[in-house]
Amino acid sequence: MQSIREKNWNAFRKRYSEFEQKIMKAKKELKENIIVQVEYTSEGEAFIKVKKDEQELYLNGKRKPVAPAKTWVESIGEMLRYTPFFFFGMGNASYVKEILKKADKEISILLYEPSLAIFLEVMDKVDISEIFEKYPIAIIIKGVNDYELNQVIQGFLNLGNISQIRQLVSPNYDVLYPEDAKMFIKKIYDVEEAYIVGRNTRFNFSKVNVWNILHNAVYLPDSYKAQQLVVLPIDIPAIVVAAGPSLNKNIAELKRAKNKAFIIACDTAIKPLIKEGIIPDMYATVDGKKPPMLVDVEEIKEIPLLCSMFSSYEIMKEHKGKKFFFNEGYILFNQLYNKNGISFEPVNGGGSVATFAFSLAYMIGFQRIILVGQDLAFTNNKTHADGTFQDKMEEIDTRGLIMVEGNYEEKIPCRGDYKLYLDWYNDYIEGCQKVNKLRVINATEGGAKIRNTELMTLKEAIDIECNKEVNIGDYIEKLEPVFNKEQRKIAVQELHKIEYYFNDLKTQANELIKIYKQLDKMARLGSTNKRNYQSMIKKIKRRKNKFEKNPVVQLLADTLVVSDYIIQEEAFAEEETFEEEIKEIARKGILYMEQVKKCVSLFLPVVKETVGSVE
Repeated sequence: MQSIREKNWNAFRKRYSEFEQKIMKAKKELKENIIVQVEYTSEGEAFIKVKKDEQELYLNGKRKPVAPAKTWVESIGEMLRYTPFFFFGMGNASYVKEILKKADKEISILLYEPSLAIFLEVMDKVDISEIFEKYPIAIIIKGVNDYELNQVIQGFLNLGNISQIRQLVSPNYDVLYPEDAKMFIKKIYDVEEAYIVGRNTRFNFSKVNVWNILHNAVYLPDSYKAQQLVVLPIDIPAIVVAAGPSLNKNIAELKRAKNKAFIIACDTAIKPLIKEGIIPDMYATVDGKKPPMLVDVEEIKEIPLLCSMFSSYEIMKEHKGKKFFFNEGYILFNQLYNKNGISFEPVNGGGSVATFAFSLAYMIGFQRIILVGQDLAFTNNKTHADGTFQDKMEEIDTRGLIMVEGNYEEKIPCRGDYKLYLDWYNDYIEGCQKVNKLRVINATEGGAKIRNTELMTLKEAIDIECNKEVNIGDYIEKLEPVFNKEQRKIAVQELHKIEYYFNDLKTQANELIKIYKQLDKMARLGSTNKRNYQSMIKKIKRRKNKFEKNPVVQLLADTLVVSDYIIQEEAFAEEETFEEEIKEIARKGILYMEQVKKCVSLFLPVVKETVGSVE
């Protein structure tokens, strides 16, 4: 007969063979200052006692160890099919066992154990073999594989199940391991918040994005592509000017770099530059909601512009100079290039206008890039340089913000989105430097520390690096639009097809609604012939395949995110009977297609007014 230890480890290694090796390696280096003991009730139920730092605590009840777990599971109520469970502490396995008695086999469970000593004692003396045998549970142990924690949490969660999260800090674990418990809960919260923020951001930007895209598409037949800028001389540095608070310290120095560097500015930095009499060689705008007041100065209307299909159409409308686009993956617009046999290259984004500008400089081939005003933090408790959103930017309360390493300060306050851009710079620059000799000089004179950059004042950087005269404007002026006369005609024809695609999508949506209604009628009449249902489902799949090939579906994806979210979230609620499930499929299908029709009706007049009227 197998001992409890043998039973547990045999079950464990069948599912986690490689993990066992990591555990045994960590066991050899174990230095926990605790004593773990397993005791038993008169009925033979195990409970665990832990002695740590003069504390003696039980991880479950001495008399009825299982009772609290049963009560907790009953308090949860209905568990949906994909409800995610996060447990901190394996010292009381009763909670997991009770969950598994009620849960569907596809339930998601993560067990985090902050003590290898407790885990090993449980494996030796508490029968938890059924946990490993029946369910693919994720197990994280501090000091063994805790580096995977964030990745596993992200893998467990999606937009459809974040509202169903269940988490539990096992009894007395919060006393024994308070900091670890806080960390665990915070990681779950951070991932959950990222999904919600991402969803809400898409909600807010969805209609604006399509509106901007359709208005900006009219410029494509006469536009330029970012890749054309490879003609620029790269034996000079590129200077990327962002609008962080530190820009006010050294902006005047940039006058000396004119015609000795390729100066590309972020849209927010334009006004401070113009005020100093500095005209950049190019500026960038990619944000669909950037207020036009940031660039409402006459001097910039002819400056070459790096722009996105998402860029604010109001800013784009006022700009009269050369517009440089890049491939953002939209089939509708890539066809303009494909039909003309022209390549259309992307620019590695990063999420902010400054990261796009940096990526462009790298793509062109510059091997020396100087960063200015790239604070990525609240230098002097300000978000931007004076002269951007306000003549004098206000100081804000930065208590409670993330603290990151600074260029000139030990720690500096940083916002969540700034931290994302900072992480992007750290990773992207490191990747670039692995394949070439890229030098990045951070001449921000404040802000957050970006890894793999050389810290200098802007004066030093210009003195050392800007020592060759080049007229960048002459190179850009000589560039011709990407399409010649005949190619332009083809590009315009492709834009005119967009109206057809919209109308066709509405037709396809109506056809699918008819089929869904037929499916619903079959279910309501109580048809018991499952072959008929299968035939109808196949018909829907064929129609949906055709529907999804319409390139407008990609364009409307963000606008339909609300419907996507509703349907995803409801998809986890299962119906009691086969007929009820069929009715739900039909109801959700009709709901989604009705939303598609509403989107078409909303944007079709804009299509006619914009891409439909290009000549």
